[in-house]
Amino acid sequence: RERGSYGGGRERGSYGMTALPDSDFVTIQSMGQEGRVIGKGGAMVNELQRRFGCRVNVRRDLGVIEVSGGDVAAAEDEIRGIIDRGVQSDLQRDTGGGRPPLSRELDRSRGARDRGYPPPHPDDDDDDG
Repeated sequence: RERGSYGGGRERGSYGMTALPDSDFVTIQSMGQEGRVIGKGGAMVNELQRRFGCRVNVRRDLGVIEVSGGDVAAAEDEIRGIIDRGVQSDLQRDTGGGRPPLSRELDRSRGARDRGYPPPHPDDDDDDG
């Protein structure tokens, strides 16, 4: 993360409001989550700016989000949360989401119950001879 003074101005490929000159700012790596920070029709970026009294500039061309003015620290925390949740969601989607909804043990229990038998004990393996 970078902090410093910002000489304002909207850059090509950016989204959001222009920062005020010489205000404190933070730069956050967007990790491919620019769309989540912008939101549908700019709704998320507008909400962040309203809630924290800051300027949020999404720089797609650089893969960063610049935050200036207002409560920069609180806005940064919120944006990092949006990015983290987005990265986790993408990871789960791309890897199949981890465990299937029904584990093997649940399938075994259901099958035994459907046939009128008590479910197997969790320590009862069928392969110990």
